[in-house]
Amino acid sequence: MDIIRTEIVDGLLKRRSIRSYTDEQLSSREIETIVQCGLWAPSGRNNQTTFFSVVTDRQLLKQLQAELMENTDNPSKWMSGSFYYNAPCVIFMFGKDGDRWSQINGAIAAENMHIAAHSLGLGSIILGIIKDFMLSDKGEKWKEILKVPEGYSFVLALAAGYIDKDSKPLPRNEGNVVYITEDNA
Repeated sequence: MDIIRTEIVDGLLKRRSIRSYTDEQLSSREIETIVQCGLWAPSGRNNQTTFFSVVTDRQLLKQLQAELMENTDNPSKWMSGSFYYNAPCVIFMFGKDGDRWSQINGAIAAENMHIAAHSLGLGSIILGIIKDFMLSDKGEKWKEILKVPEGYSFVLALAAGYIDKDSKPLPRNEGNVVYITEDNA
């Protein structure tokens, strides 16, 4: 792979989705840094339609996990232990209803925060596995608990914490790329 190496490029290539965290809570400064990177993510027409709910209350996260399992007909292996892998911090992102860019805006914010966590020496993972539950009638009550304003719907969540066990890089599918140039058009 003949690419230009920079600190940011290396960070992007080295980041991993982490599924094992220590019990140590993140500092308020670490959390605020990650959240600010989400707030400063680009958004369609600069509408800034992503709402963030930051949860460090472990009991509340365990309660959500329990309700999720009670209300899931066919739980995936990813949900069976803990959908947030027992990370000490989960940031839930909601997009403004009716804004055609909300889902994309939330995804860009999640990626910004994922990379920010990596740059701080922390682990994180972007979580979409709970989307069906969060968009269900049972999930609606969680919008209240998470203090989400009216008119917003769940997009993604991001779990973050100190890495207990790192993930190994998986091969990339280079076949998913085609280059169209003047020479081969």
